[in-house]
Amino acid sequence: MQVSPRKRKRKFLQIFDAFLVFAIFTLFFWWRGKDVFLPPFSQESLVFYFFLLFHALAIPFLLRIFGFYNLWHKSFFKIFLFLIGVFIFVSATISLGFSFLKIWLPSRLAYIASLCFSLLLIYLRAILFGRHRKTKALLIGEKEAIDMFLRDSSDFLEENEENHLYFSSSYLEKLELLLREKPIEKVFFIIHSEGVDFKKAILICESCGVNMCIINTFSKYHIGSVVGGFVGNYPSLYLNMTPDFKNAHFYKNIFDSILAFFLIICSFPFWIFASIGILIASGRPVLFSQERVGKYGEKFSVYKFRTMIIGAEKKLEKVKKEFGNEMGGPFFKLQNDPRVFSFGKFLRKFSIDELPQLINVLKGEMSLVGPRPMTSEEFGTFKNVDYFRRFSVKPGITGLWQVSGRNYISSPQKIYALDAKYIDDWSFWGDIKILWRTLGVVIFSKGVK
Repeated sequence: MQVSPRKRKRKFLQIFDAFLVFAIFTLFFWWRGKDVFLPPFSQESLVFYFFLLFHALAIPFLLRIFGFYNLWHKSFFKIFLFLIGVFIFVSATISLGFSFLKIWLPSRLAYIASLCFSLLLIYLRAILFGRHRKTKALLIGEKEAIDMFLRDSSDFLEENEENHLYFSSSYLEKLELLLREKPIEKVFFIIHSEGVDFKKAILICESCGVNMCIINTFSKYHIGSVVGGFVGNYPSLYLNMTPDFKNAHFYKNIFDSILAFFLIICSFPFWIFASIGILIASGRPVLFSQERVGKYGEKFSVYKFRTMIIGAEKKLEKVKKEFGNEMGGPFFKLQNDPRVFSFGKFLRKFSIDELPQLINVLKGEMSLVGPRPMTSEEFGTFKNVDYFRRFSVKPGITGLWQVSGRNYISSPQKIYALDAKYIDDWSFWGDIKILWRTLGVVIFSKGVK
C-alpha cells in the first residue's frame, strides 16, 4: 500500500523537528557550560547526552500523539495556542520527573530557553513549511451534493464555482474539455443517489492523467476510516469501522501501562486504608471480581474493592423487585442500595473502590479511558446491533459517561451515544482531558449516587 505525499511530509517534518530540537538544546547548553561536552566524559556528561537525546525524540513524539502534524488547515493562532499547551505540559512533566529522579542539569535557564526557542522555531516552521496549499479540484455531481460536500471540505479545497460540473446529458464532454483547458489537480466525483455510472468519467480522467476521488454522500455509515489499496491487481477499499489509529493506540497502551503502574505506587496508602476498612466493616474478602465483557466480546475478570455484603449478586433480583431500578435498560443502579455496607458507600463516593482496576490495565484487559466495562448479564440483553460498536475498543476505568453526569444519565441510549462519540472522536489529547475531568469528579464526588 502506497504512502500518501501528505504522510511522507508529516514524517519528514517530525524528523526535521527532532534535529531542530537537538541542535537548539546543544547550542544553548554549550553557551552555558562547555565543559559538559568535552572529554574526559564523566557520569554527569553521559546523563546530559541522554537528556539531549531524550528531548530531541520526546518533543516531536508528543507533538505527534497530540495531533500537531494534522493541524495543517488550522489558523496560525490555533497552532500557537496548541504549542503553548505542549510547552506547559512538557516543562511541567520534565521538571517534576527530573526533580523526582534528582538528575543534574548545568543550567535551568538554558533548559527553559532551549524549550521556548525550540517551540518558537517549530511554530515558524509550521507557518512557512508545515501548511498545505488548497487543492485545485473539479467537483462533479448534483448541486445539492456538491454544496453538502463543500460545507465539510472547504478547508482543503480551492473554492471556484467554475469548477463545479453538474450532472447533465453532456457532462462527460464538458469534463474532458475542462481537464484539457484548466489546471485541475484532482476530480471529486460526488455520488448522491444510486445508479450513477462513473466508469466513463474514470476513463476520461485516466486519459488526461488527473487523479479521481469517488465520494458517497447518499449512504450514512458509521465508518471510522477508509484506506485505499490493492488486493492482488484489483483496486480495493478497506472500511475500518473504528478510526484507524494503530500507532496511536500502541502509544496509548504504553501510556496506560506506565501511568497505571505510577498510580498504583502513588495510591498504595489508599489500598491499605481500603483493605483495613473492609476487613473491619465486613470481613473477608477484600477484593471483589466479576466477569465483564471486553474488546471484541472477550470476557475477563474485573477487580474492585468489595463494597457490598457477601452474596450480594444472589440478592439482586430481590432488591430489584422491592426497590426498583433508577437506570433503564440492562444497567442497574440504586441510590440507597441495601446491599452496600457503610464503609463501602464511602469508598464508592470517592471512587476508591475502582483502584484495583489498575491491575486490569496492567494486564492489558482494560484502558484508563474507554467505555464502561459491561457485565455478562448486561451484554446478554443487547438487541440493537449498533450498540456493539462499544466493544471495538478496550473498556476503561473512566470515560465520557463518568465525566458527563455519571449515574445521573439514566438512559442507555445516551450512554451508548457517549461511547460511540468517544470511539469516533478518539484522540490522545481527548484521553488526557477526560483523565483531568475525572480528577475533579473524584475529588468533588460529582455524579455519584
